[in-house]
Amino acid sequence: MKDLVRITSGLILILIVIFGAYVGKIGILFIISSFSFLVLWELGNNFFKFNLEKKLMGHIFLGLFSLIGIHLFESEKVSPDYFLAAGMTLNLSFVAYLFFGKKPKLMTTIVGHYFFIPSLFVSLNLLSLTIILELEYWIKMMTLILLVTYGMDTGGWFFGKNFGKTKLSPTISPNKTVEGLVGGALFSGTISCVFIYFQGLEVGVITFIIFTLIAAMTHLGDLAQSKLKREVGIKDSSNLIPGHGGVFDRVDSLYFISPFFVFAMRYVL
Repeated sequence: MKDLVRITSGLILILIVIFGAYVGKIGILFIISSFSFLVLWELGNNFFKFNLEKKLMGHIFLGLFSLIGIHLFESEKVSPDYFLAAGMTLNLSFVAYLFFGKKPKLMTTIVGHYFFIPSLFVSLNLLSLTIILELEYWIKMMTLILLVTYGMDTGGWFFGKNFGKTKLSPTISPNKTVEGLVGGALFSGTISCVFIYFQGLEVGVITFIIFTLIAAMTHLGDLAQSKLKREVGIKDSSNLIPGHGGVFDRVDSLYFISPFFVFAMRYVL
């Protein structure tokens, strides 16, 4: 029964995304914005236990910062690169937290002093995804980033379940294995390159390596979220999506890699 609920919820999410793509850029922007506001609500309400005033201020910041950012790079007054650089820097700081944050309750202490950090995190990654919509071939790029992210999830699950022996980080996420990470990254890199090839674009070794590395990075976003969950003592970010948990549980990896993915699309590939 639980598997049926999970599959049904997953199919509904897929249909929502397909419908958004059918509507066009405004449909996808609406979905990205809605998910972003829900992610911020989960972070403020369930992770950091913000009071109503801080939650409202955080959502106002998210809305204003995102609208101003979209206006600035659409009008070519500010290069999107500044937002991508800020997003990559902030996301890499979470990697530092993952590997070097040994102090108990470190993240909750920092966010307690600077409550706008979750809003900035969500805003910058929202803008990274929005930059894709500025491309002429935005549907292909949106499809590609979803393939990279959920190809990693699927491949990591399969290889981890069937071949996983070496624990990747037993204290943070006991079910993740090195074999799952490597197998998932290679699987994601492969299907991404196949997709690019059938779009008539050139695929080489460098392309495969880049997509494999980006896919592997989704594990970092997932591990950082798992560490934060352990820090605040919760299992799921919320129960908004039956069988899946919360919105942040579904999009944490996607948000984490978005600035790196867009940067690679603009300058490397």
